[in-house]
Formats: sequence, C-alpha cells, structure tokens
Amino acid sequence: IEYAQMNLDQDSIPIDYKLIAAKVISKEKGNVRNSFVLNRGLRHGVQKDFGVLSSHGVLGVVTSVNQEFCKVMTAMHTDFRLNVKILNSNEFGTLVWKPWTNNTYLMEGIGKYNPVTVGDTIITSGFSLIYPPNVPVGQIVNYKSNIDEGNITAEVELFQEIQDVNYAYILEQKISFSLDSLMINE
Repeated sequence: IEYAQMNLDQDSIPIDYKLIAAKVISKEKGNVRNSFVLNRGLRHGVQKDFGVLSSHGVLGVVTSVNQEFCKVMTAMHTDFRLNVKILNSNEFGTLVWKPWTNNTYLMEGIGKYNPVTVGDTIITSGFSLIYPPNVPVGQIVNYKSNIDEGNITAEVELFQEIQDVNYAYILEQKISFSLDSLMINE
C-alpha cells in the first residue's frame, strides 16, 4: 500500500498515542450518517473509539472493528461531536455537523464575552481520550451571538475535506485501559 501521500509524523503526536496508517477502502456518503471503512482492524491494534485523522486534521472515530477492518463515523455524521477550542483564546466548545445548514460545521457553546474572530484556528481540546490536545480541526469563517442563550456559535470550515480522503491515520490510545478502569472504580 502506498502511504507516501501522508506526511504526519509520529513525533508530532503525544507519547500516549501511536499512529496506525490506513487506506480508505469504501465510503458511505450522500446522507447524514457518512462513514468509511479502513483496511486496519484488531490484528493491527485498532479498537472501537480510536480517533482517526489525516495529515490535515480530524476525520472521525472508529465505531466498529473486526480482525482486518474498521468502520469510521466521519465528522460528516449527525451523531459526531468533538471537544474543541479556539487556539488564540483557549475558549472551549463542541464541534457538530449541521447538514441542513449548507453542510456547515458549528462550534457551539462559546462564552458570549470571549473574543471570536473570523480566521481563528480551531484545535482539539484534549478533553477526551479519542484525540490528544492541539490536533488541527479547522478555521472560523463566520460567527453569531445567540442573545437568548447567552453564547456565541461559530461556523467552522474543516482543514480536511472529509469526502476527499483516501488515506488516514488511526490514533492508538496507549493509556485508555488504565484511565477507563480508574473512572469505573469511582
């Protein structure tokens, strides 16, 4: 398999994660529950809930896996949620896909008194085991204040066009088992 088009370096990923290179072998698109299948599975170290990215940023999360393959819920899925933050201000929010609003991504829940600027970079917050902090996500292209709700919603353009992906990286979480067991015992 040719992975030469991929230029993400393991050194740019925190030590608690390992990159597993993969190829997209099928895509389910054209609806509100977009997914794809990668040619990596259990025998390659892939597990459910591993994050998936490209050399440009976030793609989705593994939802099912067998010995040879895994299925990925992409960011173009109405159930996809991602904890993100604005790089310059560290303001947190949740990224969601809204297919009924011109196929846009929205960062919801930004505090109304926090600065938001068109062109701000959105990155992962690190508030989950799926993605480490600071993985590129996208850029704010528009925003509006929600006076009734007391917050700001930003329209985000992803750095990676999901439908154009042919290769991906799966993020193997090296610490998830020990952290999960700690959370269960509380």
